[in-house]
Amino acid sequence: MTIYKANTKSEWYYIFAYVAVMSVAAFVTGKPMIAVYASGIFIPLIVIYNLFLSRLSEVQVDKEKGRLIFIYRNYIRKKKELVFGISNIEFTYKHGDTYKKNEDKNICTLYNEGKKIVKMRHGDDGWTSDQIFDLIHELKDLGVKRKFTGYMMKDAEV
Repeated sequence: MTIYKANTKSEWYYIFAYVAVMSVAAFVTGKPMIAVYASGIFIPLIVIYNLFLSRLSEVQVDKEKGRLIFIYRNYIRKKKELVFGISNIEFTYKHGDTYKKNEDKNICTLYNEGKKIVKMRHGDDGWTSDQIFDLIHELKDLGVKRKFTGYMMKDAEV
């Protein structure tokens, strides 16, 4: 069984950066109380949102049983598992995104019987391009078919 894990700590850096920006704004502006009140409202909302938002944190490829397992977790460690048979899986591996023409990221979308089950991008939920590329290579080696979704985006090299 091969396990691919995302870096789930990456979201917390944004929260700390936001706190730092609000602190600087409190000292720079002539009215620091406005920045203090704004940070008192938004910082707890962002922390609560990040605690309860579930993310794709792990993908397991079980070659012996022919299964692909997606594990979603949040920071409280509630867990949801989605299990699919490898024989029903198809994938696309495209270059860039349709709504962000200048992005130079490859996007992997996995389908089960024609329905989209997961879309993985570099940076989303802590996934790196290398992890996504390795997952695609393993799926291709297992005989998973590449799905044709049109000519809107270029296929990335596998």
